[in-house]
Amino acid sequence: MSQIDPPRTPRSNLTPIEQAALVKLEQLRADGQRWFQQSLGLPPRVVDGSDLASDDALTDPWLLSATASQRINIAVDNFDALLGSIHSVDADGRLGITTRPYALAPLIRASFETACSAVWLLGPDRSSERAARALALAFRDAKHQLDGASALKRDADSRNLVAASTLSTIPELKAAYALEVAEIRSAIAARVAPADSVNASTGHTRIVRDAGVLSGFGEDRAEWVWSALSGASHGQQWAINSLSSVEVVDQHAGDRVTATWTLNLPTAVGLCSYAHEMISHARRIWALRNSPRSA
Repeated sequence: MSQIDPPRTPRSNLTPIEQAALVKLEQLRADGQRWFQQSLGLPPRVVDGSDLASDDALTDPWLLSATASQRINIAVDNFDALLGSIHSVDADGRLGITTRPYALAPLIRASFETACSAVWLLGPDRSSERAARALALAFRDAKHQLDGASALKRDADSRNLVAASTLSTIPELKAAYALEVAEIRSAIAARVAPADSVNASTGHTRIVRDAGVLSGFGEDRAEWVWSALSGASHGQQWAINSLSSVEVVDQHAGDRVTATWTLNLPTAVGLCSYAHEMISHARRIWALRNSPRSA
């Protein structure tokens, strides 16, 4: 863990690169707080005559606007929590900066990934293509829900818990989830033209790369950022090494060493900036799609 904990005049203890990172961090922190206060987890109103209103008509009851706004709110919530974990000011006005070697990666990843998902949903110019993507995501979510209920049922059966009161509704849940999967499949067949069809198994890599193109972030750059953050979140050593500073603290006999990994302040702020950039684009394109002038 790298920590400034917290000196009276922290800026005097920082290198020029860290000073610049701190300035950027404070800007990101202000945006995160402002975005969070504006959203508070609530979906914004869809404007009549907007692209989003047309999209919702094509995707009802699996509203594209609800899916996209939730993705943006999730990105913002994680981003605000992320910046709050790094940057703090105590009651005496003293600044505290803390970076952690591993725990920041999942928050940055969640911010970046869900913002990419919103951009992927909102980005295409044609309403029919946006609707196809929203229904594909709805189908995948419903299928995962059904798979989860099936796993829960198998677990209950294996432990002879079928009669337990808290699990007695599993068959009904499975039936309801299976019905929703079938309804979404039917909606896709009826509402989505073959040219706009989206494979329901489209993975995050494709979504992230497409978002990189739509946002101007760059598809290869977006994939690398997402892959590194995902790998670090899952404990993959290549990703941890690529994001962290390594310091050898002990040399043992042979080739064995003891080392520590630190996500330094400039690197942490740089990664936060990537999430900020993608969230900013998601918010801009939401505003565009929710304007009557875009209809």
